[in-house]
Amino acid sequence: MQNISRAGKDAATKISSAPKGDSSDEAAIKVTQMAAAEVIKKLAEAANTISREAEKASAGFQKVTEEAVKTVKQAADKATEMVHMSINDANEKILEATSEAIRMTVGEEEATFFDMEPLKAQWGSRGG
Repeated sequence: MQNISRAGKDAATKISSAPKGDSSDEAAIKVTQMAAAEVIKKLAEAANTISREAEKASAGFQKVTEEAVKTVKQAADKATEMVHMSINDANEKILEATSEAIRMTVGEEEATFFDMEPLKAQWGSRGG
């Protein structure tokens, strides 16, 4: 921006100090054209710089976004694993409590007739 501003000021100075009158029209036009060309050159340089910096920023944003997505996915996978482990642990405790309640209700000998394995297998297949 400073280069563009400086080029604009230089152009204004050159144009205002160009020779006046009929004989110097060609010289004045030449000075004006040169000054305008310098401003255009500085604008093009600034546009290129902005474009390069925008590309760098975009690449940086892309990398950060990809890392964030990866981190969130890993956290979700870990949370899912922990939920499944908790469900399996709870199912195991329910089976233990149920087995103990049956033994206490019907006695140790009669409790052998209650087969908890199908229920345990069914709950185990749901836990992942």
